[in-house]
Formats: sequence, C-alpha cells, structure tokens
Amino acid sequence: MTPPTTLRKTRGGVLGLARIDPIQSQFQFVRVGNIEGRMFHPDRDVTLLSREGTVGTSIDPPATRIIAEAWAPGTVMILHSDGVAISHDSVMYNGLLQRDPAVIAAVAIRDGFRGTDDATVVVVKDTRTPTS
Repeated sequence: MTPPTTLRKTRGGVLGLARIDPIQSQFQFVRVGNIEGRMFHPDRDVTLLSREGTVGTSIDPPATRIIAEAWAPGTVMILHSDGVAISHDSVMYNGLLQRDPAVIAAVAIRDGFRGTDDATVVVVKDTRTPTS
C-alpha cells in the first residue's frame, strides 16, 4: 500500500466518483479537479462541469458538491480528464452514441487527445430500451 503522503510530493491528482442506480433512476457524481463530462439522455443532455481543486497536495482539501440527476434507460455518460478535449457536439456524429462504449471512448481519445497531460475517458451506457 502506498502511503497517503506520496501524492503530496507531486502536483496532486483528480478524483471522480459516480454512483448509478438504474432501479431508482438516480445518478450521483462528485469530483475534485479537471474531470468533465456529459450525460446524453434520450430527451436531453446534461453537462457535468469540472470543479476546481487537487487531491493529495499539502493544501486544504477542496470543497465538493454532489451532482444528482435522473438516470434513464438509453442514457450515455461520458467522463474525461483534461488531457482530452471533447467537443460534446462531435460525439453525436455518425450515430456514435449508438456504438459500444469502448468505441465511443476510443473515438474520444483519438479525436480529443491533447498530448500534454493524462488522457482518461470513461463511458457508461444504459442499454435498456427507452420508454416512450
């Protein structure tokens, strides 16, 4: 186990934690640092903006806020670090959201990798059929 002080010698890190409860139709997300994302619901989009802060530095821990949203069948969520610049309008091209989550993530990395920082993309797709 790495001692918790190890990260303090670096520029720090970012942290994101998502909780999806499809049975209760709930989504909760908390993050510190440059993690951005978007939820594509069948009927609307929700932007999950970054929140200032760094985890593991010697400064005081940043304040956090839990984002709570509805989670519905057919929802696609894309989260990414600041090493990836995603134009969220571009993920709509050629039916990309209908593809496998690994394909969505690969296209996001291919098209958005900045080459100057870490590059992390997480895609969660609810494959249940949306009800009308």
